[in-house]
Amino acid sequence: MEAMACGRAVVATDAGDVPNLVVEGKTGFVVPRGDEIALAKRIANLLEDQELSRQMGDAGRLRAEHAFG
Repeated sequence: MEAMACGRAVVATDAGDVPNLVVEGKTGFVVPRGDEIALAKRIANLLEDQELSRQMGDAGRLRAEHAFG
């Protein structure tokens, strides 16, 4: 939630409440625990597509403000 509040796209594992916080494909990506390949691919997606990263960061900030303001 802190990264989202800072306007950053999130790439996280499906541990704990993360799947309830991160909206898959909108505020970031949630990957299965232990799947290092999926984690690396999602990070690479955001590094390669700065516009997607910006859009997800903006959406995450709005979600954090509205849901947890």
